[in-house]
Amino acid sequence: MSISLFSILNPGTVSAHTTQIGWVVETNCDVTFYARQYHGSVVQGGVIVDGTTYSFTATTNSPPTFDGSVQPLNNAIGSNFQIAVVSGLVTGTHALTTTAMGGNVRAGVVETPLGPPMNAFIDLDNCGVSDSADDGVLNDDDDCSDTGAGALVDPNGCSDARVDGDGDGVCDPGAPSGGPSGCTGSDDFPNSNTDSTVVIDGCDSGVENKFVSNGANFNDMIGAIISKNHGDFVKQVTQMANRWKKDGLITGREKGKITSCA
Repeated sequence: MSISLFSILNPGTVSAHTTQIGWVVETNCDVTFYARQYHGSVVQGGVIVDGTTYSFTATTNSPPTFDGSVQPLNNAIGSNFQIAVVSGLVTGTHALTTTAMGGNVRAGVVETPLGPPMNAFIDLDNCGVSDSADDGVLNDDDDCSDTGAGALVDPNGCSDARVDGDGDGVCDPGAPSGGPSGCTGSDDFPNSNTDSTVVIDGCDSGVENKFVSNGANFNDMIGAIISKNHGDFVKQVTQMANRWKKDGLITGREKGKITSCA
């Protein structure tokens, strides 16, 4: 969204008969124009964009804050601003001018129009480019368009949950980016068993379930064993536990607890 202030309608010193116009360009390129006479009267007139007139009719008590070298809109006397909304504009430069404007002051008396219409241009970029994921990253730049609304994402539009489902710091296979936390590598077990301890067929060994490599932890590796029979399963678990002890991942006592559960 961008905010612009087009100075004042009648050039010169801000006075009781000055009309100011500002506009807000939304990300979909809809433009909302705000108009206010300095003395707080109702603006009579509208804006002309590419030859089509849009009258000021709707009102708002909560205009955005406009900054400029002249009196900002939000500092005008009174609080009721009139608006005109222009939709359907495309990328490019659009000619902007106004109808002659006056104010309905006190007792319904219509003032004399306030000088010559203004002339300006509005430059719009990326019109029609939407943000389907509502994550602040436009579709054209979003590698994870299925990210939920409001999720914390990286510049590619990817959340941690989208690229590292089990949260082990190793990216899911094919992840387009590292997410806000910067996962790395490729996870051999993208849906890891994240129990805090090594559990075998309901037997909790009490040994910490540590990650070994490529996103695999103790429980993942034990769960991936293919055995001929129970004796073969116990043999393979024992071999794994021996390697983990040799690598300094577990103690001899912890090895015994794991093999006992097997």
